[in-house]
Amino acid sequence: MFTIGMPEVLGFVITLIGAGWALIKLSLNQFEKRLDDKLKNLDVAVSEIKRLELEIVRNDAKAAQTYVTIIGHDKSLERIFDMLGRIEASLSNKISRDEVERIIHRT
Repeated sequence: MFTIGMPEVLGFVITLIGAGWALIKLSLNQFEKRLDDKLKNLDVAVSEIKRLELEIVRNDAKAAQTYVTIIGHDKSLERIFDMLGRIEASLSNKISRDEVERIIHRT
């Protein structure tokens, strides 16, 4: 006949506790591995977002520089047209071409 004594029961309980411990450790290791993978993916995503933000800031700076250049260009054109207006005003006081030809033909 088969009898189970205290050492066998104690060994069985210790085996169950060890198996449970091993299972819990495996589960925690898998959880930690998945968590590490997710954190790596998150780091990659954060790096990409930082790169995009930096690119946006650089493009904004370029756009602002172009805007300032356009404003400077507009001011230069305004100065040129002012100068041309003053030249035209000073020339309007002079004798016109028709008058010069009329004077030349009289003599």
